[in-house]
Amino acid sequence: MIKKRILQKNGEGKRLLQTVYQEKDSILRNLLTFSDNSAEMKKFRDEQDFIDVYPFVPYQFNLLQKVFTGVRIHGASGKHLAEGERSLLSAFQESAVRFADSGEGLLVPFSAFYETIETFLDSGIRSVIIHASMNDRLTGADVDVLKLLFLIKYVKEVPANLDNLATLMVNDIDEDKLQLKKRISESLNRLIKETLIQKNGEEYVFLTNEEQDVNREIKNMHVETSEIIQKIGEEVFDGIYQTKKYRYSAKYNFPFNTMIDDRPIGSQTSDIGLRVLTPYYEAEMDLNSSQLKMMSMRENNVILRLPQDTSYLEETEEILKIQAYLKLKSGLSFSQTIEDIKVRKSREVTERKGRVTTSLIEAMKAAEIYANGEALTIKEKNPADRINEAFHALIKNLYNKLDYVTVFVDTKNELNELLKPSAKQLSLLEETTPNQLALKEVSGYVERMTARRSK
Repeated sequence: MIKKRILQKNGEGKRLLQTVYQEKDSILRNLLTFSDNSAEMKKFRDEQDFIDVYPFVPYQFNLLQKVFTGVRIHGASGKHLAEGERSLLSAFQESAVRFADSGEGLLVPFSAFYETIETFLDSGIRSVIIHASMNDRLTGADVDVLKLLFLIKYVKEVPANLDNLATLMVNDIDEDKLQLKKRISESLNRLIKETLIQKNGEEYVFLTNEEQDVNREIKNMHVETSEIIQKIGEEVFDGIYQTKKYRYSAKYNFPFNTMIDDRPIGSQTSDIGLRVLTPYYEAEMDLNSSQLKMMSMRENNVILRLPQDTSYLEETEEILKIQAYLKLKSGLSFSQTIEDIKVRKSREVTERKGRVTTSLIEAMKAAEIYANGEALTIKEKNPADRINEAFHALIKNLYNKLDYVTVFVDTKNELNELLKPSAKQLSLLEETTPNQLALKEVSGYVERMTARRSK
């Protein structure tokens, strides 16, 4: 219906678009790509499809219908937003008229559809856009990005990450997408600073007036850096690496101290330890490799120096701020809108915790590891396996005669048998003697101590 009533081309137009498609087919395929976690988004099937749909893109028809549905379901429509073909027809007709005088390279960006539904929206939504357009700290491009984020706020099929936003904002066949992503990224940063949107993981979320108020309160919640580090330590030692004793062998298990930066986690009564250093500690202390080697030797610790990526620290700070806000508001009476926002914030905490765990695991896989005064070469793998390998190296160096004992006395009866007089005198020189190296070591020690006393 839309193709026939609005987008029908005359003979000259068809020939021109045919030439454009033949020249730009491969460019269009690369330009109109979405992230892997997006639902199927239709591109131009062939030359005829391009001629029929231009200056729009096939995915826009289905996506705009989902926008209409999302706006209705979530109560963002103050007036009746008609369903079906009539709404789509009106939206595409208005957009086509607005861009009618543009050249043949034009592609209508999805943000342009905001104007086609603006009159149906609640004043609270419109006021966000209006105030943004009057904000001297924002540009027109920033406002277009904000409009786009509103349009896809309730469309789960298209995650609002930077890659998808760039594709949705393409407005020319010859668009330099890298430059476009850079400009959008700058816009997103400005919108975040103005508390008009928030970043949740890799996605950006449009904030209603009520959500902006809640986010401002959360932003102003005070969280100490020590609280952030403590939470990271708990995640590492109570979650990712829960071992309390390192199993060197079937006979030897070594308890160890645990530390995150300069904060002890649990009791510190063991002779060896595991110390994890975050980028926050690194920034404060400015430690180099030589200093870390000395630290590992001085403390008898395995030291994990995490990479400089601070995403899990920032996520943890946001978690603590949200939790502090929810605790502050617990038991108080609010409007249903605010209560719904609080529920969404609780879900957001769960999502952020998952990302913290994932990011920390990746950081520990790539962390530099020090022990025995040297940097250990341990390939990237499961953090627990890397730490265990480092502990093995630490203990083997620290207790370098531990492996001298190869035969163990496990029961009282075995000990009694050893104490009975033997008709055969054991020789320390016999290679078949159990624990021969240990016996030699003890014998040598006794001889040295005896010699010292005789002097």
